[in-house]
Amino acid sequence: MTAIVFYRASAPQPGAAPTSTAGVRFPVTLAEAYATEFGQVYLNVSPAIQAQREQELAGSDPAAERELMNELPAFFHAYASGDGAALSRFAVRGVSLAGLGGAVTFDSIAGLHVPPGGATRQISVTVIWQVPDLGESGLTKLEMAYGMSVVDLQSGKWYVNEISASTEAVGAK
Repeated sequence: MTAIVFYRASAPQPGAAPTSTAGVRFPVTLAEAYATEFGQVYLNVSPAIQAQREQELAGSDPAAERELMNELPAFFHAYASGDGAALSRFAVRGVSLAGLGGAVTFDSIAGLHVPPGGATRQISVTVIWQVPDLGESGLTKLEMAYGMSVVDLQSGKWYVNEISASTEAVGAK
């Protein structure tokens, strides 16, 4: 929108001196296009399809999300233990996953984001781990976010191509 107002590619820098606009015409076509697009989005909102619209805006794929929610707990159990044989059942052929060597145990999945797409997806998962504690309770919980590359090699069966720690939990903005 600042491009329309200032007729430039970006907004003016704070503290910058105003530039002369003599001889520069207001970008009417650009402003009309913006207004038309805004109007279409604003005026075509229907309360009857609010849930569908929220789902579309969130970008999640419900079928893939269900499939992954069924498979990921078993994967994270194997990942926590570091059991190579168990991990190989979840990995794309040729990919080796090391796991966490039993330092933690899997508790639950706190969040999952599965964007729409094809057979390969970049998903985000927030996992709750149980960490052994020497205190009274015996266990402490730790929340950790992961970015994962997963591949659907057979209809509905997802395999892990890559997993890494993420700096942002699912749903965090």
